[in-house]
Amino acid sequence: EGAALAARDLVFGVQNEVAGRGGTGNGVFIGLVRSHAADIRPSFLEQTPFTFLAFDLRTPGREALTLLAAPRSGWRFGGAEALLTPVEGGVVGTLRMVDPQAWGDPVSHYAVITTAVVVGGRRLPPVAAEGDVAEEGRRPRRVLCIFDTGTTGVSMTPGLHAAYYNEAMKSAAAGSIPFSQARRLEFVFEQEGGGELVLDMFAGRHPQYGPGLDLVTMVEEVAWAGIGDPQSLSSYRSPDGRTALGGDVAQGLPFDDVAFLGLGFLLGRRLVFDATGRRLAIDVARTVPPGAAVAPSRAMAGQRV
Repeated sequence: EGAALAARDLVFGVQNEVAGRGGTGNGVFIGLVRSHAADIRPSFLEQTPFTFLAFDLRTPGREALTLLAAPRSGWRFGGAEALLTPVEGGVVGTLRMVDPQAWGDPVSHYAVITTAVVVGGRRLPPVAAEGDVAEEGRRPRRVLCIFDTGTTGVSMTPGLHAAYYNEAMKSAAAGSIPFSQARRLEFVFEQEGGGELVLDMFAGRHPQYGPGLDLVTMVEEVAWAGIGDPQSLSSYRSPDGRTALGGDVAQGLPFDDVAFLGLGFLLGRRLVFDATGRRLAIDVARTVPPGAAVAPSRAMAGQRV
């Protein structure tokens, strides 16, 4: 600990140019995952001893990514024992990540499944399973949330996008709140130690980063999850030769939708990803920059919304 580490002779693939689309600009992607399908070239991270990724996105201009090897024996993950010590009375939450490779994802993304999705202060209604008649008693809508610092706001699969937009329009049409509030988006997760942790999307123009952090877009296909055009999915094969699993619980997946959570949910917070232990520590409340036209989040760990 504390000693410099030099990594040499690393070989990994990158893209030398990316056409700007949906908030992305020209850039280079370095693999920050450790596990992937056999036919994918080695990533940067898997060729190093680093297993922890620590992001500090609290202060514009002072953003930091720190890579760490496995801590000393006996070190525990979560809360005050983790790399994230609560600041000024803040709360650090710990989430258990899942491994999407178990369901056919070629890459072991850093992902957590929600317990609910909140739009404009209202939880989205449950998704009907086959044979359901009444809404009462149905399970909450479950979304596989993939944490992606390369996404600006959030990208989501068509079913979730339609539900989000319809709920926002319904609330705005009722006249109780303006559309800017009706489209407010929050994802609810279960903490390891009990209680809920809610991540809210930054709303409005950021005084340093500008507009776009609350951009909600649709990703039409996630082939490994069976979400997309049937004709396209019929020709999909996972790296081990399987066909697409199918995108609903009846076909074996423990989630209904997929969403890529970007900087709109992460800015103003610190995050630590444990790539091997599959845990995520994160500041519950974001640091709001001076001049931001946004109200502090009402979501706190342990509270229900």
